[in-house]
Amino acid sequence: TAISGYLFAGTDEYTYSSTNNGANWVQMSVGQYYPYNTRSIVVKNSQVFAGDFGDGVAVSFLGGTSWTWVNNGLNSFYIYQLSLNNDRLFAATRAGISSTTNNGSNWVSLNPLLTSTYVYSLVTLNSNVFIGTQQNVYYSSNNGADWTTITTGLPGSSPNIYALEYNSTYL
Repeated sequence: TAISGYLFAGTDEYTYSSTNNGANWVQMSVGQYYPYNTRSIVVKNSQVFAGDFGDGVAVSFLGGTSWTWVNNGLNSFYIYQLSLNNDRLFAATRAGISSTTNNGSNWVSLNPLLTSTYVYSLVTLNSNVFIGTQQNVYYSSNNGADWTTITTGLPGSSPNIYALEYNSTYL
């Protein structure tokens, strides 16, 4: 993930930043409480959000080394993916999908009538949200208020949808 000359990398131990296209890396994870199993990184203005697999969502500032956990109301601390859609941050988790409009201070569960609550993949554009689960792909045109299953034609009886990409024409 990159913004304003920063490049970010999440690993199973630390989160790093680089200001020279990866020639050098600085560990952003210092101290006792930091995301150490980072599965997803999203940048919003000067804030860096890290989705940790086991501890939830943490936020830091560009160039910072301290993190604050922002998990109030989050439906699971096992984060598969984060996505930013205007001012709304979405988290795909082991217990469905959650969103926040106040930088993680409070999360709201947006679980559709899922046949599986594991949401592995997530992509957003404008008010459109697509999620991939253990068995289906779901689509919302209103930031997760309503959901439609769009799995028709996918092979297999219950495919795991680990990755989605949306390019404004095709999913």
